[in-house]
Amino acid sequence: MLSRVAQTLIALFMVAFLFACDGTLEAGYEETAQSASEESQEEAYESDDAVDPTTEESDEKADSLEPTPDEEPEPESEPETTELEEPAEPEETEPTRPEPGSVVEFAIQDGTGAAAWNSRDNPVEVYVGQYLVVYNEDSRPHRIHSPENGPIAHGRDIPPGGFASYEVVSALEVGTNPTLYDHNDGPGAAFWIRAIE
Repeated sequence: MLSRVAQTLIALFMVAFLFACDGTLEAGYEETAQSASEESQEEAYESDDAVDPTTEESDEKADSLEPTPDEEPEPESEPETTELEEPAEPEETEPTRPEPGSVVEFAIQDGTGAAAWNSRDNPVEVYVGQYLVVYNEDSRPHRIHSPENGPIAHGRDIPPGGFASYEVVSALEVGTNPTLYDHNDGPGAAFWIRAIE
């Protein structure tokens, strides 16, 4: 059986051990609480530094709307006016020369009688190498008078409803006096013709 002194020493040792353990636990608790407090403070700082993306976008839009001092407002453009162009005058083109052997037709109108077959202002135009076909729609015969070396040969009578064909062999300009006329009625029954080389 232990002595009273030994029991007392053991009791004191246990008391000291318990005090020592209690101090260690309290110190550990204080360190844990302090580290937790520091972590919460750091998170709070980080949250303060973070930028709300929607706020940042709205700030950028506001900045883009504000004019910078270097930029000057563009002047308003005046509406464009279009001038109407005058229509171009048609170009004068030379008449196309017909193929040799092609035909030009002319009709002596009904009721012509002893009068001119056409007017000086409206001559029949033919080209050398063409054929002139004259139809007689009058009620009486007609016959072309043409001089020697004329544009066409001296003709024969063309009965009413008939026709005659003439080859154009030389050029002829429209003169003051008719070169061709009705052989039966004289120069008063003129036949105006322009033959082109």
